[in-house]
Amino acid sequence: LFNILKSENPDGVLIFMRTKHGTKRLAQRLAKQGYASAALNGDMAQSTREKTVLNFKKGQLDIMVATDVAARGLDVDRISHVINFDIPKDTESYVHRIGRTGRAGRQGKAILFVKPEEKHLLMGIEKVTKQKMTPLNLKESQEPSQEKTSLKNKIQNIIEKENLKNEEALLHTYQTELHCELKQIAAALLKLAQASNSTLKQNKLIKNPNTLKDHTLQLRPRPKHKKRHSQKSTRRH
Repeated sequence: LFNILKSENPDGVLIFMRTKHGTKRLAQRLAKQGYASAALNGDMAQSTREKTVLNFKKGQLDIMVATDVAARGLDVDRISHVINFDIPKDTESYVHRIGRTGRAGRQGKAILFVKPEEKHLLMGIEKVTKQKMTPLNLKESQEPSQEKTSLKNKIQNIIEKENLKNEEALLHTYQTELHCELKQIAAALLKLAQASNSTLKQNKLIKNPNTLKDHTLQLRPRPKHKKRHSQKSTRRH
């Protein structure tokens, strides 16, 4: 998700999730990484939901994480991307979701995350939309600065709670033997720690390849006027 947000350079982003708790949790994670984001779900008071949508329309929020019910009837022209973080269980919900972008003559993009066990849902969506989705080739990446933040927190925790007298004595021994400054030794140890952490993550990726696939669907601008010949209508995208 963070890789997509970085590479796509979107305007307004609407992210869909199945659960209310999921919207709050993801919105908080996005906010921690510096994104102007907020949740939109049925647990929120009506006044709070209205304020959130208004802030999104004004550009004070760049990302809104919503459930299907909370986003019903949402009309915001600046939504450039709809991201289906959780694939919907029915195709009708998917059609409604992607209808939130590509409005007012603008182009929009819908991105769908699909797990291997959800391929049957993807096939159903492609059948209804009559469009084959294009896989996105994205390298797996950590959240921005996540590794650095995690390491910093670990260092702080050790400094506050551990007795480091033996380690300090060993550092001074290294300083004498290597004829260097303490900050150089600290920098070298930090580099070793980061390299070790990176190796562990690569091993995890090898053991669990292709755990998530991304699919994107390019939407065309909607026509300004659309005639209905029956009660059932077909949405083009």
